[in-house]
Amino acid sequence: MEKYQLTFTSNFKKIGRILLFLSLPIILIVVTLIIDGNKFSYSNFISTASRFWVAISMISVITIPGILLHYKYYQTDKKILLELDKNFLAIHESQGFTKTSYENILKAEVYTPAWSGKLPWSDYGFTRIFLRNGTQLLYTSLIFDCVSSKHLYKYYNVSVEEIETFWPWPNKKN
Repeated sequence: MEKYQLTFTSNFKKIGRILLFLSLPIILIVVTLIIDGNKFSYSNFISTASRFWVAISMISVITIPGILLHYKYYQTDKKILLELDKNFLAIHESQGFTKTSYENILKAEVYTPAWSGKLPWSDYGFTRIFLRNGTQLLYTSLIFDCVSSKHLYKYYNVSVEEIETFWPWPNKKN
């Protein structure tokens, strides 16, 4: 039996690229000060500060949506434990526990960003599972990545619908 849950490592691996992009303007200002340090004056500082704020603004357009998405994924997954066995799937949530065989899964929807590979949060996504009794289960790629989810359910002959969306924002019930 394999168990998956949100850990510091999985959390940091996902947010790491976004934080790297966010730190680029700081690196830019430090490099600029090092290169132009011998010519440092008030006017150079103002010019450097202007470049810094332009860079911050441009990079924020990329990183802030990723930070918001990561926070939503963290909130969704922080109290979930996913157990996968060759005969069943189990999800432990704060409001209860669901254990089901793969035959009882009607379909799985795997949501991924439509722009894969182009932005720091392109490997984010989530999986929604529909059980035959009408129950829906949801977990994000912070726990179990979307490619593995897709292959897992296809292996057990569960219908998998791959949905590319502009903004893969998980809601408990859609």
